[in-house]
Amino acid sequence: MSSSASPRVWLTALALGVITSSLSVSSATVMSPLNLAQLTQQTDYVVRVRVTQTVVRRVGGRHISAHQLKLLKLYDKAPQTPAPLELTLETLGGSYQGLQQRVAGSPSVQVDEEVIMFLTCPQAGPQVTQHARVKCRLTGMGQGLWRSTQSETGEERWAPSVEGIIFTQTGAKVPSPHKPRPLQELLAQITKARQVADQGQR
Repeated sequence: MSSSASPRVWLTALALGVITSSLSVSSATVMSPLNLAQLTQQTDYVVRVRVTQTVVRRVGGRHISAHQLKLLKLYDKAPQTPAPLELTLETLGGSYQGLQQRVAGSPSVQVDEEVIMFLTCPQAGPQVTQHARVKCRLTGMGQGLWRSTQSETGEERWAPSVEGIIFTQTGAKVPSPHKPRPLQELLAQITKARQVADQGQR
């Protein structure tokens, strides 16, 4: 099971990228990039969902948004992971009692939008056969949220939300490893990555 969405990632994001109220702060979350294969292999579910509701709570001065997701398609899941029934995505930031808090690298999710998500769900495991009301996080923060865009030719492509993230390797800044992809290409790469991971575990 993936540990990529550990509490350390959230704490790092809060330390480096919190913007509250009307403060004008230039900030970013610094993290190592995950290519598409790594993203898939560290993920419990790759799903296409529609956001149906968002509720924000305040915990220790931090805003945490809980987004209810309607499962449209299950594209991929980790071996031994139960099939999802109801999914809730938790992200950092949001508006609570008129106070807006943003965390760089944690994308805003809008009600009614349809997106593809790479989800890490700490409760996932072989002890249950189906997942009801499971709470998840985006694998790799914004790297795990893909939205539909259109190319200059009008072709639909999907790309991750990496705004507010600075990628580094061995101390040097590097570009994002992700590029907009047609849906079928994206799904083919996800399937290939999962097959390679399965073979490595045998």
